[in-house]
Amino acid sequence: MGKVRFCEVESPCSAFPTSSLIGLAIAGFLAIMTETLPAGLLPQIAVDLHISNALAGQLVTFYAAGSLVAAIPFTAAVRGWNRRTVLLCCLAGNFICNALTAFSGSIILTLTVRFVAGCFAGLAWGILPGYAQRMTDEGRRGRSVAVAMAGTPLAFSLGVPAGTFFAHFAGWRNTFAAMSAISAAAMLYALVRVRDVSGTADEAKGALQRSLGNIEVRLVLIVVFLWMTAHNVLYTYIITMLKTSGLSSEIATYLLVFGICSVAGIFVAGLLVDRMLRPLTIASIGIFLFVCLAFGVAPESSSSAWVCCVLWGFTFGGAATFLQTACSDAAKEDADLAPSLVTTSWNLAIACGGALGGGMIRVHAEQKMAWVCAAIVLGALAASTNKLALPATQRSTTKGGQ
Repeated sequence: MGKVRFCEVESPCSAFPTSSLIGLAIAGFLAIMTETLPAGLLPQIAVDLHISNALAGQLVTFYAAGSLVAAIPFTAAVRGWNRRTVLLCCLAGNFICNALTAFSGSIILTLTVRFVAGCFAGLAWGILPGYAQRMTDEGRRGRSVAVAMAGTPLAFSLGVPAGTFFAHFAGWRNTFAAMSAISAAAMLYALVRVRDVSGTADEAKGALQRSLGNIEVRLVLIVVFLWMTAHNVLYTYIITMLKTSGLSSEIATYLLVFGICSVAGIFVAGLLVDRMLRPLTIASIGIFLFVCLAFGVAPESSSSAWVCCVLWGFTFGGAATFLQTACSDAAKEDADLAPSLVTTSWNLAIACGGALGGGMIRVHAEQKMAWVCAAIVLGALAASTNKLALPATQRSTTKGGQ
């Protein structure tokens, strides 16, 4: 039998660290599952806690608020910590918060716990891309991010429907208890299979100021905000968009197809991101612009809606990989902090997208939603084609000896 090869801290392995990256993907999967799971359980939660569905929906809002508030300060505060230690803290936070949610009988306690859980999720999203990049040589860092971020589309396409199905038979409390148990198993996996890398405390001073003062980073963050704002308007209110085409009754199938196409998109992104980051990002935004225009031009066409589903899901699947890699490239020596900036911009977009779409529905302007999204995406496309945006970093393609 061959000898087991251990990777030194700070020294990327020549072999692609698949098992380690799977551990990061699991952490991302759990973060998304924990965030979105209440959306499918609102009636159960509302009845059990004696609250309205609207108040139960705030379990998602408070989680997102925690992610938004914590991503940058928490990531900056732990820059000097070894990355696996931070990962374990995030998983432990998920374990504790889901357990408390499962046993809580108070909406005040539940909302507080959800906010804290969101803080841990914000920290997780702040470290995962940089952690993944530092496990491999320069020529495969984009691929590493793609594998590490694969948990997101998997959670949306498979995890959330499975969790909702499980809750139908076991109840919402047992569902959150199961999430807590999975988090404990993920901690054990991380201890055994996820390689550690050290922090960067010596570079922490002034990192946030340098990053925000970097025009390339700012342009990437603008692209993140505009692209994801438009995406979240459509995704959050997609059932409204599908009413005209008669597909609103098929929403579960529609979102499942969207999620499957997202998984395919992240696979393609992993294969090509290190060689074609800029053109792939611009193409993805351009295709999403086409999707918005198609929804606006032919809202009554079911066939058009299905084509949009496939194209939209496929391009969205690679979005996190493209944007996190671009921001890390632009941030250069502050690449460890860059993911937290993307996370913050992304969560702002979620909040703004939800508010914008909700506002349009309240004033009965939902028929204009696709056109508004198209205008927003056009801004993202303009920002992405700026010569200073999406730096075309020359990565070595050397994979090292085996």
